[in-house]
Amino acid sequence: MRLLLDETMFDSFYICSGQVQTFATFDLNGKLNMDFFGPDEKELLGGRETALWKNVKPYIYQLMKGKKLPVSFHFTLQLSRENTDWLLGRYGLEDLKDKLSGLYLNIIYRNNKISCVTGLAYDTFVMDKRLEQIWDETAGKYLKQNNIAYEQ
Repeated sequence: MRLLLDETMFDSFYICSGQVQTFATFDLNGKLNMDFFGPDEKELLGGRETALWKNVKPYIYQLMKGKKLPVSFHFTLQLSRENTDWLLGRYGLEDLKDKLSGLYLNIIYRNNKISCVTGLAYDTFVMDKRLEQIWDETAGKYLKQNNIAYEQ
């Protein structure tokens, strides 16, 4: 919980969606509202349409702080475009870039237990399953580097 809300471990991930259940249920859509931004701010976004976790987490923290733990939460984070490109390049899978919608990490808290579940989505059917295995391994290594125990 500390790594999610206080540290920078997930700051470069996009937040696609989320839900926090405390005294009420709060739903989050990470899609940026472009009407909110001026021309200069839009240019700085570089075409990004989804909020970064680092920009949303202070609001999430406000929802969860207090004496009671939330009943549950679920956040769907997406690996940033830059990190996705790096991962595809590292493993020679650049040909999947145009077919890939995203690499995801679902962080789920329920029944006093946090789970992280990886996933990926393609825009079209892909027979090659290497990226699924690579993403699972990469996400596991990332968790381990940050001292988070995990099971595959």
